[in-house]
Amino acid sequence: MLKATLLTLALLLGASAAHAADACYQGASGNILVFKKFRLPRAGDCEPITGFQHNSDCTLAGTACGTSDGFTVHFNFNYICHFSGFGTYDFFTDRSIQQGDGQFCQENLATGQFTCPTFIASRVTCPMTKNFVF
Repeated sequence: MLKATLLTLALLLGASAAHAADACYQGASGNILVFKKFRLPRAGDCEPITGFQHNSDCTLAGTACGTSDGFTVHFNFNYICHFSGFGTYDFFTDRSIQQGDGQFCQENLATGQFTCPTFIASRVTCPMTKNFVF
């Protein structure tokens, strides 16, 4: 009985872990945002998000939260780039079409002023990453 219980538990844990995969969204200016090992949060729950902006030196960290009605997911995260500063992203997507509206705020490093353009966020296929052999 104990072996059967442990086997069942192992299968369930393996099945839930398999659902966590990279997820990509097209953000401001067409940039691809890659969230590593991302799982859509359940209604009323939040999931941490970490990742990077494809083809850049920018890292991402924040939270994705499902609305209590289960219809949308809100993404709120910061980005930090080695050479071009920092800023924030805030967007939501409808669960059924994986698309929504967002706002991207970035400081102009020369003037210190922030600009916050809006954009359409949509889930996209993650780009292939290059494997380097050393």
